[in-house]
Amino acid sequence: MSTITQRGSSSKSKEELWLQAGTLPKGEYDIFLSFRDPDVRQTFADCLYSWLVRSGIRTFRDEEELHKGEMIAPSLAKAITESKIHIPILTKDYASSKWCLQELAKMVECWRLGKGYVILPIFYFLDPRDVRHPLQNGAYREAFEQHNLKHDPETVRRWEEALQEVGKMKGWHVTRSDGDLRVLELFEEYSMYEPGEMSYDHSLQLFNRHAFGIDHEPAEEQAPLSKEFVKLAAGLPLAIKVIGSLLYRRDEVFWKAKLIELEAVGPTKVHGVLKISYNELTRHEKQIFLDIACYFVGEDKELPIYMWGGCKFHPETGISTLILRALLKVDEKNRFCMHDHIRDLGRAIVNEEDVERPGNRSRPILCREDVLTMLKNGEITDRAEILRIDMTGKDHYELTNKEVEKLSRLRYLEVRGGRLVGDFSGSLPNMRWLRLHMCRSVPTNLNLKELIILDLYNCGSLADDWRVWGKIKVIGRTISFFLLLVLSFISLKQICNHIMYHMTTKRLSLKHFILSNCSWLTG
Repeated sequence: MSTITQRGSSSKSKEELWLQAGTLPKGEYDIFLSFRDPDVRQTFADCLYSWLVRSGIRTFRDEEELHKGEMIAPSLAKAITESKIHIPILTKDYASSKWCLQELAKMVECWRLGKGYVILPIFYFLDPRDVRHPLQNGAYREAFEQHNLKHDPETVRRWEEALQEVGKMKGWHVTRSDGDLRVLELFEEYSMYEPGEMSYDHSLQLFNRHAFGIDHEPAEEQAPLSKEFVKLAAGLPLAIKVIGSLLYRRDEVFWKAKLIELEAVGPTKVHGVLKISYNELTRHEKQIFLDIACYFVGEDKELPIYMWGGCKFHPETGISTLILRALLKVDEKNRFCMHDHIRDLGRAIVNEEDVERPGNRSRPILCREDVLTMLKNGEITDRAEILRIDMTGKDHYELTNKEVEKLSRLRYLEVRGGRLVGDFSGSLPNMRWLRLHMCRSVPTNLNLKELIILDLYNCGSLADDWRVWGKIKVIGRTISFFLLLVLSFISLKQICNHIMYHMTTKRLSLKHFILSNCSWLTG
């Protein structure tokens, strides 16, 4: 798999870069792609170009036949001037091409005008230092020695300065590849944001990609409906992508019904537009969507999948549907990602469950002081399915059985810090995932028969007769102690960090057992 590292000293966000580019007048192209033909034409450059076009981004790719004569072709100069963003793919032989250097110098010339041009370099198997210092020892030194023999000093100086400027810019450093071009997905964070409204043609191209899987005009009978959807999306890229994905492979009756819904919502209400796609999810898919939006953005997907599986939510199918509908992404580190608008939609849906009483929602999203106060006052109701309680830095705080005994629907509980005290034997009957971090004391009589995931981090001593639960699938444990698991019984001891361990495996359903920083084990 390719390894690509974002680099550069610029602190500008992707939004700032797009806004900067958005000050330019609309031209024929959005992006100008520059590269040396033999280096990457059949690999990285072709794939990047195809990906950008499929994403609805108007991209100019210079062709070898335009490299004629001594000066940059007028068509190339025009394409550079009218493009918002310039992407040079800097390879080891890039500087050996005078045409590539002319293009780069033109990019830097535009950039120096201060009119909103953006340069996003890709250092492809090339040390950026070689670009910043092209005349020193490095990949470009020999090329410049040849240029000094063939071209006037002023021209060579302009090329050198252009490389020096680009070498200091924010970009990406590709260092390894075995043919896996998933690296190109990094550019999606840029294509997902566009200042203001997209042009109509650009919007239609993006819609067609997601609704039909194509970048050209749909069939004659579908074209009028497509244009109506694009108009109602009001140039918002996220809305176009979500609506198009919803309509993919659906019949004309479905299209017309969704068009009526969208017309009723109006183009300016982003959440209303996105909610049309949410409404088409199954009950289980909605549960997964709301869980992620409220609590699991940035979370590794593996553990939530175990929880949802235990709840019979069919997570593999549900996650695939959310991804297909453009409501969810999974990044290269296996973590859930959502666009801010989509995440906010999910949280708004939960808030609408009870506008007046935040504690009477399925997934209360509250600041830590409010959670503690509402628990003490009995304001967190049995409607809660997921709850996070943070008592870190408040060791005197206690969570008692009386405060959670009525939370019969709770399937995920995260407690950080403080103490758990009282008789929990009849509490939390629906619990699937228990996450206790840095708790000074843990109840001895938890009886969680539906528990699937136990995540303990740096908690206080646990009694030997701590009872757990036949369905457990995952145990995560770090730092302080080690767990001893039998199907219906856990025995564990902690003497500082010296751990005594014993395990019976005859009826064990454990799938993952995670340990770290345990000094030694005996059994």
